[in-house]
Amino acid sequence: MLPRTLRSLLFAVLPVTALLGQGTSPSCTVTAVTPTVRAEGLTERLGDIVFSCTAPPGTAVTGNLSVFLNTNITNREFGDGVLDAALTVNGALANTPPRRGGASLVTFNGLQFAFPPTGVVEIRLSNLRADASALPASGGFFPGTPITARVAFSPATLLSFTRSEVTVGIPQRGLFATSQQTVVAAQLGSPLPESPITFTRALAARTFFATTRVTEAFATAFEPKQAGTDTGTRIVVRFSGYPSDARIFVPSLVAGSSASTPTAAGDFGGTISPGAYAPGSGTLALVRVQSTGPQGESGFYSNPISDELTEVPLVGGTGIAVFEVLDADPRRTESAQIPVFLGLPRSGSGGSSTVTAAVSFGPNGGTGYPRFTAVAAPTDCSVFSDCNAYVPKLRADPANTTFRLLQGGVANQQFLIYNEGGGSIMPFTTRVEYTNGSGWIRLDPEGDLVARPVRMVVIATPQMAPGAYRATVVIDAGGAGVARYNITLEVVALPPEPPAVPRPRVTQVLHGATFEAGPVARNAYYTLKGENLAGNNLSVTFDGKPALTTYTSANQINVLVPADLGSNTAQLVVSANGVSSTPVTVQVTDAYPGIFDPGILNQDGSVNSPTNPAQAGTFVQIYATGLLGPRDNGVIDARLHDVSIGNPPYAGPAPGIPGLQQVNLQIPREWPTFTTEVLLCTTATGTRTCSTPVKIHIRQTP
Repeated sequence: MLPRTLRSLLFAVLPVTALLGQGTSPSCTVTAVTPTVRAEGLTERLGDIVFSCTAPPGTAVTGNLSVFLNTNITNREFGDGVLDAALTVNGALANTPPRRGGASLVTFNGLQFAFPPTGVVEIRLSNLRADASALPASGGFFPGTPITARVAFSPATLLSFTRSEVTVGIPQRGLFATSQQTVVAAQLGSPLPESPITFTRALAARTFFATTRVTEAFATAFEPKQAGTDTGTRIVVRFSGYPSDARIFVPSLVAGSSASTPTAAGDFGGTISPGAYAPGSGTLALVRVQSTGPQGESGFYSNPISDELTEVPLVGGTGIAVFEVLDADPRRTESAQIPVFLGLPRSGSGGSSTVTAAVSFGPNGGTGYPRFTAVAAPTDCSVFSDCNAYVPKLRADPANTTFRLLQGGVANQQFLIYNEGGGSIMPFTTRVEYTNGSGWIRLDPEGDLVARPVRMVVIATPQMAPGAYRATVVIDAGGAGVARYNITLEVVALPPEPPAVPRPRVTQVLHGATFEAGPVARNAYYTLKGENLAGNNLSVTFDGKPALTTYTSANQINVLVPADLGSNTAQLVVSANGVSSTPVTVQVTDAYPGIFDPGILNQDGSVNSPTNPAQAGTFVQIYATGLLGPRDNGVIDARLHDVSIGNPPYAGPAPGIPGLQQVNLQIPREWPTFTTEVLLCTTATGTRTCSTPVKIHIRQTP
């Protein structure tokens, strides 16, 4: 008789040996899906591992399945070490949950199943996540070290595998990005539009911008939110180097390259547009996530608007903007352009700051999936073959750098500024470094966001002693280049003035219709007050351009300001009897409207007055100057009493009289007899500017 222990052992294995009596043991072919995963990822989902097993029907298997990775397993972990991976047997969850057996080990202890009548069992391990960033990765668009899984079953004799190791992921850098290098010039500043601040309004206001372009290295790198994740793939843009008084804005929604109209501001080429994304279209869309943590975690987003800009809080010149992949096309590689708009007040102290934007996947810490290391994305310019295509390059050509002027003389010169690189922006500033003397060179503009000519005015003031003066004009475009030009001025003494000829002197420059002080409008009438304003060879010039004189006396000259003044300031000079006045600096604008008084004609052509009012229901003609810009590019409206008239019957140049404008208005037929006011407004300067009101007298229709 056999010993009891041996009998017990035999009885325990009898079911197995009976079933396997024909020499057929369960065998499993091991295969795996091998996806490309993001090398920056800490919790990348790996490919499913599939065990296709065969054995005689009814064969029962009990044992422990172990899976070892060559990197850390990073699934969510619940109580008792249970992970959120899933093991199914013929589509049904296995009887035992996955448990962490170590940093890179997951186990299924006590796994039990029996072979059905078909004799086939499929075991599938899915949603296994791992730290892809811990493996050596290539720096470009090439795969890194594969993620492998070693599988084992205990007891090994009970369930055999055709292979013990499979590849479950190929790490590859998932994010590439290029940010335009930005030089923020405080001397130049950058205006913001009035609220609401939108993409379209910011471009119209010439708000400075620079774009960050992000590109996925493979078609599934930009992944929307999936089951088992807290968020979609997030892209973190970290800004630094901004001045303390800067404000920056980014779109709330970015339409990617696959959208019907991608978002683009133009500095990477393409059609300028805030973009258009159709929800659920399966095209790339990024949405701005507000109020995130410092690692790009948490936060919220509402219904995004394609033309909306949202502000990025800055602390100490640094800030973070987080975008989440809302939608994407998993079949093709996509990219997106994120324009960053800058608001910066002008600063007389000048100076500039270099602004940077570092891009990475996120979140980089905190809680939530997916999570990524904060490794900066390499440039994507090789994808688009534009590695230097949009880098601005300064070229500035002056026509002349040597001047010889009499004391009190003025000379004009121009620097032709070119952007020999690419893109639509090249911010630059200008300044003058004097070797001797000061203030004898003026540059206009002081800077701009795009290449444009710079006008230089050289002034030999009467106070400058005869001799040589030297200075250097500097045109600074930051990383695009700096141009320096040596300027020489020889000041020649004026010949002695005949004592009997007094010098003209301008004391006031007044609007020709209202006699108000203010800026000088191009192609408008003005009155000059002063002394010694009459004589032979009388002339009036603005920056050397002659003005038409319509009236002259010893104390007053009426002039029509030249329409082609090119800058925002001008030097006014009156010459009489061969003697010129001291230059007077005046501010120049496109429009400064004023109504002549008397300057309103009734319908019969008579002058409107208290004793000759206009009859209600009839038309009046109102004459003004400074109402239109030099190119008649303003929109004119009027206000009569308390009625706004946005489209007068006629509003434009007065026939046959340059610089004079005429506006026709009809007086409402039901108005009573009374005296009220009328004013005219224009948008020729870019903003609505109105005249001083004048009286108009009205008589009730009988």
